[in-house]
Amino acid sequence: MASNSSATRDDNDAAGDGSEPSRPLVAVPPPDMHRHLGSLLSGGHGADITLQVGDETFAAHRCVLAARSPVFMAELFGPMSQNNKETIRVHDMEPRVFEAMLHFIYNDSLPKVDDDEVVAMAQHLLVAADRYGMERLKLICEDTLCSHVDASTAGTTLTRRRWQHHCDGLKEACFKFMADPGNPKVVMKTDGYLHLTRSCSYVLKKLASVLKKTCTSYGRLLFSEEVAAAIDGYSKEVAEAVVRRCRSSARSAARSEVGDGEAGHEMKVEVKVAVGDARNMVDKLGADVLVMGSHGYGLFKRALLGSVSDYCVRNANCPVLIVK
Repeated sequence: MASNSSATRDDNDAAGDGSEPSRPLVAVPPPDMHRHLGSLLSGGHGADITLQVGDETFAAHRCVLAARSPVFMAELFGPMSQNNKETIRVHDMEPRVFEAMLHFIYNDSLPKVDDDEVVAMAQHLLVAADRYGMERLKLICEDTLCSHVDASTAGTTLTRRRWQHHCDGLKEACFKFMADPGNPKVVMKTDGYLHLTRSCSYVLKKLASVLKKTCTSYGRLLFSEEVAAAIDGYSKEVAEAVVRRCRSSARSAARSEVGDGEAGHEMKVEVKVAVGDARNMVDKLGADVLVMGSHGYGLFKRALLGSVSDYCVRNANCPVLIVK
């Protein structure tokens, strides 16, 4: 020990004389616990729990699972733990997704996947990470998805209810993509956006504010706050069908007015959807054309129950189109 201290003082003295400082006597390698834990997983040494996912099984270690996930901690060592069970079944998850999550638990990194599988795997792992309380894995997946937002994923991503309240960064990435003038038209042609209009009125309202209530125009439909509210409080499918019919009728009327020779003329059409008693909406909408649905009642039922569409035909200050 004395000689070591002497050597250290000599090195410091030499550096004080203006010479170059000597290299450290000991090179400390970077942390490599993940490598050892990864070897423990791949080798299966000391495994004391089996996890069955679908038709596949994975050997693991209770302490490692519990240390990495509060859900596993509660499941394996909590008051309602399954401490005596040698096999635990994991439901509602694909084996390949669980295997990737297990790899992360032991290695603190994700396994390599093919380029065309990156987005799908990140989506599944994000759900798994949220389910098992693994915040770091969730943020890694969210960051991956943020860098892969495009027309094919924006609508689908926003429809996932689990992400709407827990992945603010991913939502903002989708809204930012949609705010680009050239992107909404493409996104709105996808099945993901169609599902969004039918089931996620909250997201539609947020999207409407991001887009600053952009009006409708040919080939492009953006939902305003009023339309989002209508979809939220009324039959989504009926509201969507009425909007489509309104747009189609407006286009036909516009082409008729403009004429084939002036096809290049641009005419903007504003579509409004209101929910409530149609008798009170006739004047409130101030529409040029009132489009209504009809139950298709016969004369007898209409006489007994009354007909809103008949009332509007008689009292509206604009043409009325009844959609059966």
